[in-house]
Amino acid sequence: MRRIHYVAYLVCPVITVLFSLMIGFVTMYIHNSIPTLFVFLSVQFYLNWYLVYSINKKAAIPFTMATCQESQCSGSKFWYCGKCKHYTRRPAHHCILCKKCFYYRDHHCFFLGGCVLRQNMGNFILVCLYASFSCIYSVFTLGPYLYNYFVHADTTKLNVYYFALNFFFPITLAKFLLVGDESANVFLVTLFNVSVSIACFSLVYGLWKLFTCLTGRQRYYPDDGKHQDVYQIFGSYGFLNVIFPFNGFLQSRSIDENTYIFT
Repeated sequence: MRRIHYVAYLVCPVITVLFSLMIGFVTMYIHNSIPTLFVFLSVQFYLNWYLVYSINKKAAIPFTMATCQESQCSGSKFWYCGKCKHYTRRPAHHCILCKKCFYYRDHHCFFLGGCVLRQNMGNFILVCLYASFSCIYSVFTLGPYLYNYFVHADTTKLNVYYFALNFFFPITLAKFLLVGDESANVFLVTLFNVSVSIACFSLVYGLWKLFTCLTGRQRYYPDDGKHQDVYQIFGSYGFLNVIFPFNGFLQSRSIDENTYIFT
């Protein structure tokens, strides 16, 4: 199982890059131009992905020690990591893929290649939302294109059920393999189906993570359920980070009041 996780750790980010580039090139090819809105969404996606990854790489445990006296470790304030061989202050968790402990860790994202922490949670939420918006844009580009493609391919089957079936990947693949129907454009239908799936999942998951932060249901606050406001999630620039990730590039971000400053 650990080997499968490690393979996914290496392969999933590559798949994410390849698919995002593929859907970008196809969208621009259909437009016969470079859509400004799509470029903006794509750039924001990559910028926030970079920040999720870079913050994950630079993040470290604020306080560690090799040994811990009984008086120091009382009250469950410290936790011993058997992998790193040291004591650290709670809440800290070890990631077997990143091979180090993190403070206020939420989960490891295979598709982004790093751990989502309190420091980069805002960037992770924006990655999900911009991935969803980019895929929605591509769906509204591919949809009309495929519709016109199927209309010109076969004008004898102009009904709702025919078009609905042609937009599903299993149907188009079966027609292509069994019947040899050239009108079944498997490649574009595959992109269309995957884009719809990513758009739905990313939007729901991103909004869910935002909701958990606002309501104190984050995984990195298992005990007190601390609520976070917009500035604690995205940084001191708040919703301005939606336009550009200012807090990730222009200044440090505090994750634990006066204890630990990420730079």
